[in-house]
Amino acid sequence: MAGAANEAGLIRVVVAGYGRLGAELARGLAQARETELAGIARRTTTGDQVDLGGRSVPVSNDLPALLDQTRPQALVEASLPQAALGHVRAALERRIPVVIATSGLDNAVPEIRARCQELGVGAV
Repeated sequence: MAGAANEAGLIRVVVAGYGRLGAELARGLAQARETELAGIARRTTTGDQVDLGGRSVPVSNDLPALLDQTRPQALVEASLPQAALGHVRAALERRIPVVIATSGLDNAVPEIRARCQELGVGAV
């Protein structure tokens, strides 16, 4: 289940994917006043944290574990199409809403839509 807002009322967000798009989204979320970048999931890691927006953000190559650890209120999916559907499934199973920025998932839309309806979770 999605986590609660932190004490400051910020929306906790995890970004999946840290290529050009994911890195830019993470930087923007780290600087936004309304959000707290709770974590970054990426294929490879060179450490367990990255410095963004003046704070250390957890980084992991295990998205399900990162979601369980950080309990975000939303996942922004910006990884490769091969990984994206698994990431969306992991978030939805935890009832975490998903913003999908990855292209190439047209064939998965019916599955995602049905799962969202079944679980009462949103995805765009």
